[in-house]
Amino acid sequence: MPGHQNETHTAFDVVWWDPGVLMLERPSTFGLRREELIARDAARPVVEETMAVYRAWQEELAQTIERGRQPGLVVQTVTEWAALDSVAPPELAVDDVRVEDAAAGDRLRPSGARFGALVHAVLGGVALDADDVRVGEMSAVQARLLAATPEETSAADQVVRQALAHPVFVRARAAWQDGRCRREVPLTYLAADGTLIEGVADLAFEEHGRWTVVDVKTDVEIGRLGLDRYKRQVALYAAAIARATSKPATAALLRV
Repeated sequence: MPGHQNETHTAFDVVWWDPGVLMLERPSTFGLRREELIARDAARPVVEETMAVYRAWQEELAQTIERGRQPGLVVQTVTEWAALDSVAPPELAVDDVRVEDAAAGDRLRPSGARFGALVHAVLGGVALDADDVRVGEMSAVQARLLAATPEETSAADQVVRQALAHPVFVRARAAWQDGRCRREVPLTYLAADGTLIEGVADLAFEEHGRWTVVDVKTDVEIGRLGLDRYKRQVALYAAAIARATSKPATAALLRV
């Protein structure tokens, strides 16, 4: 039996173990257990058959893992798609895209990503029949949200008022009053190679059974990525709407 001696005058204990009470011959528990259940002397055909089943399972597992690595659907933004210069717009040639100009006045106005975002936010949020007061109010609200400068706010207000006066928006306003106008339209287009292309069209309206799809860009945006790339984008928007509605569509790029 284990003995124990406590020396009251020392700072440690001493413990003795009796080997006679320890299970020194106990079998090890690591590795395979119950080896007696394994048929060590199985016939070779049985072993080969079992190994064939195992190898088939391994191969099927590898194929399943490889299939799982492949995306079921490839998704691209329209910006990514348009950057591929070798890709032609479906169902509508780039040369068919009209380029309209609503920009006027001082070309030394503010520029940059924030100014472009401000123009799009105001133009996308203001009513199509808004007067100058309403445009100014929307410009002030969006400017606060984007932390725009007073110069950017004033310039965006001017740009939006010019855009709303352009003939394209005059036509859109008439269609809007009849419920045939859509703004900030989310679109998806399934390309021939199975790629799903996603984007948002600024403006689309229907006249006499035909859609007009408009994308609005500032001069700075066009200068940064190029006119052809934006023409490809709006061409794809028009193709998506034509396919979805089974009605013809034309595309226009409006410079503001």
